[in-house]
Formats: sequence, C-alpha cells, structure tokens
Amino acid sequence: MRKYGFIFCISLAISQPISAAEFRSVKGGFQASFPGEVEEVVVDPYSSAWTSFEFIEEIFVMHQVAVMKEKPDGPLHYETHDENKAFFNMFLKELMQGYSNSRVLSYEYFLWKEKYPAIRYTFQGVMIGYDIEVINEGLALIFNRKLVKSALIFPTILKDDTRLNRMVNGFHNSLVVF
Repeated sequence: MRKYGFIFCISLAISQPISAAEFRSVKGGFQASFPGEVEEVVVDPYSSAWTSFEFIEEIFVMHQVAVMKEKPDGPLHYETHDENKAFFNMFLKELMQGYSNSRVLSYEYFLWKEKYPAIRYTFQGVMIGYDIEVINEGLALIFNRKLVKSALIFPTILKDDTRLNRMVNGFHNSLVVF
C-alpha cells in the first residue's frame, strides 16, 4: 500500500480563511459544522484539509476535515472487510507518524451510514514540532473513491472535560459527504 498518512498530519499553517459555521466544500465533497472560521490547506492536487479552532478556557480544540481523492497509483476502493481493515490499519499507523510517543487508546471498524467502510479511533501523542501532548479523536471513511477524515485534536489536559464528548459527537455527526 502507498503511504497516505502524510496528508492527514495536523497542519497549523495559515491559508485563506473562509468564515462559516455550517461549512460546505464542493471541492472536498463534504459539509460539517465547524465552530468558527475555517482555513483550507491544499496539500497536493489530490488532498486538502479544512481546520477550525474552538477554545475551552483558553485551551485549543482543533476541528479538522481532511479529504484525499483517489490517486492513479493508489486505489481507494476495496472489495472485502479484511482489505478495508488492512487499509485503515495502515492509515492509522501513518497518521500517528505525525506524533511522537503515540499510542492507540481505542479503535472500531464499522459501516458508516450502514454502507461505507469506516474506522473510529482515538490516539494520544506529542505533536511533532509543537511539543504538545494531545488526543486525536477521529472518524475516517471511504466514500466514492476518496478518504474523508473528521477529527478533533486537543491537549490531554482536557481529556476528562465533559464538554469534549458533545463536541466530538456533534462534529462527527454533522459530517455529510457527497
């Protein structure tokens, strides 16, 4: 399998801001409820990430949707459950390469909308280049030959904050792909 995780590393780079709460990207083929201004970072002709921030008592909570369209040399369609699991295992390993001392806290394979292969995951690690220990709670799915990742990333100091569960569920549940 080709390496795909690089496009899903956390990008704090500034790009063109787009203001929205209910954000729709025709280019990315998704809609999601971001907490505020959304910044798009174009990684390459096949990949982009949209990021917005929310704060809990001055501590950041990053909301991000990243989309990678199928590349000519890298299929994003698999026939069996085992092939999908293998792809998502590789995806999670590569995603965690953007962090040091990372460890998986939980993961679950399922069918998103009872149809599309998906993984729900949580891992913890130190963001490389920022020296911040964070938790990454995400949902990744394969839809129409593209990989769509929805994630909330926040410092571990917030892990027991009850507001996070609502934020995570609200953000993931707001995701619509087309």
